[in-house]
Amino acid sequence: MLGRGESLPKGCTFAKGDIDGPSVKATYQCADAQVVFELVHPNLASRDATTTTQFAIELRSGNPPEGLAAELATRVRAREGPSSGNGSDGAEASPRCPDACTCWLRGILLVTAVLFVWAMRGRRSR
Repeated sequence: MLGRGESLPKGCTFAKGDIDGPSVKATYQCADAQVVFELVHPNLASRDATTTTQFAIELRSGNPPEGLAAELATRVRAREGPSSGNGSDGAEASPRCPDACTCWLRGILLVTAVLFVWAMRGRRSR
């Protein structure tokens, strides 16, 4: 998906990839400089990121040659499979929680808040 062992624009080559929690960093060697892109969930990305169905692609460092970012987006889109979005424009519907961890944390906070309010009401009635 990220171009390992494949021909990339302007002679760039995939140097390494790192997975860190919900993100994937891809480092490319282009001429004598490195370029780093990060793939994250679209809800976690900046507005200027290039988005695909499942990812947002953001430039983290370096100065990519013309065509590298577009080629990376094309490769990612080709391997995502069919869209599971709303069908109108191929874009994925935005979930309420960006990931399962966030959903669990929101649920725990809600339960904690409800228990706190319930406990405080019990103290006042005594």
